[in-house]
Amino acid sequence: MKQIVGLADADFWLTSLRAGTAFSAGGSLEPAVGGVSEVQLLNPVGSGVVVLVYILSAVVPPSTLALWNRYDTALPTLVSTGVNLLLGGAGGAAQVRSSQPAAVEGTEITSLRIQDPSPLARYPAWIFEMAAGTGVLLTTGGQNTRISAQFMWIELPA
Repeated sequence: MKQIVGLADADFWLTSLRAGTAFSAGGSLEPAVGGVSEVQLLNPVGSGVVVLVYILSAVVPPSTLALWNRYDTALPTLVSTGVNLLLGGAGGAAQVRSSQPAAVEGTEITSLRIQDPSPLARYPAWIFEMAAGTGVLLTTGGQNTRISAQFMWIELPA
């Protein structure tokens, strides 16, 4: 059964990619004294789409807790809008944003302690569905930490 589900996932991703509805974007932040690094995927209010998050990848220092928090307020810095994986296709509605506030924002959804020696965590396929006006962010919960987040998603009409 797992193989069938895996093939169905891959087929859905390929179909979406060829339809021009598959996107990718990410962001990285260097350490900031007194700041908690956060990178957010936001489906803005009024976007007209539902975002299905296919892949989340996080890079944080080894032995650091990577937190994925729900946070629906747009972080102040726009890093990128979604890059269409059908090269030459229209950009996405969802946005990657960043910030380095003094304290962690949002409500924890899930966490994972990244062990030595690999600082990369890849989360399972199809981890979130995001309506317009919702967001998810990566943080470590600690100040002065380097992070990087990469998102791959599909946008469907709301």
